[in-house]
Amino acid sequence: MYQLRPDDVETISPARFGPYWRPKHATEIAEDKDSAKEAEKKWRRKDGIRVYTDGSDVGGGVGAAAVLYKPGQKRVKTLQYHLGPSSRHTVYEAEVVALILGMELIRQESKVRDVSLAVDNQAAVLSSRASKSAPGHYLMDKYHQMQARAVKKHPNMRITVRWVPGHMGIKGNEEADVRAKEAAKGEMEVCRPIPAILRKELPQSISKLHQGRSEELKAEATARWRNSPQWARMNEIDPTLPSKRYSVLIAGLPQRHAAILFQLRTGHAPLQKLLHKIGKADTPMCPACHEAPET
Repeated sequence: MYQLRPDDVETISPARFGPYWRPKHATEIAEDKDSAKEAEKKWRRKDGIRVYTDGSDVGGGVGAAAVLYKPGQKRVKTLQYHLGPSSRHTVYEAEVVALILGMELIRQESKVRDVSLAVDNQAAVLSSRASKSAPGHYLMDKYHQMQARAVKKHPNMRITVRWVPGHMGIKGNEEADVRAKEAAKGEMEVCRPIPAILRKELPQSISKLHQGRSEELKAEATARWRNSPQWARMNEIDPTLPSKRYSVLIAGLPQRHAAILFQLRTGHAPLQKLLHKIGKADTPMCPACHEAPET
C-alpha cells in the first residue's frame, strides 16, 4: 500500500549501551559565538591535531567532510562522503558522518596525543555523549566504534569534541564547509579510502521517511478538499484552506471572541441578514441606517 521497504530504513535499537557506558571524549560548547571564537584561538595555539567537520545539503544532495590540520605540516588532509539525495538523508546525519570521517583521519595519524574535533552543529556535539535511542543514532554508534579503534592505536590520546560557530571566518570550519558542499554535489576528490563502515549505501533516515509521508498526506488531503463540494463555498471565506492560518489568527483570543470572529468570517453572525434568512427577523435591512442589509 505504502510501497515501503523496512530493510531499506534505519533501525532504531531499544538499547544502545550498558548502564555504565561513558564516551571516550570530552565535549566543549561555548556560551556564545564570540566565546567560541576565543576558544578556537586557544586551540590553535596548542600543539595538537585539529580536525574540522561539516555536513551539507546542497542541490538535492547531502554530503559530509572532515579536514585535518597538524602542527608543522602545511598539507591539509581531507575525507569526503556523499550520503545520497536529501529525500533520504538529513543534515544531522551528514554531521555525524563527518565525525566518523574525522575520526578516521585521526586513526591514520602517528603519535597522536591531543585532538580537537570541531563541529558547527551543537546537536551533534550533545548527541555524542547521549546513550538514548533516537533517529540517526546508528551513525553515532559507528562513530564510537571508530573512536574505539583510534584509541586502541593511540592509547594516550585525549579527544575533545567542541562546537565552533559556522560562517564566522574560522579557517578550518570554512574549508570543511566547502568540502562538504562538494560532497553533497558528488564532486568530491577521492584521495584516500573511506572507512569500511561507510562503504555500503546508508539506509534511509526514518525522520526523512516520516517527513516525506507527511508531505504526501498533506498534498492528498489538499487535492481531496479542492475536489469536494464544500470547497467552492469555503474558498470564498478563506482561500488558504487547508492551512493553519486561522488557527494562528485566533491563538491568543478568548474562546468567546474566537467564536464571534468565526461567525463573522462565515456569515453566520446573528445579524439582520442571517436572522431574516432563517425567519427570525422581518427584514434584512440594518436597523440603524435602513439603507443596506446588516452583515
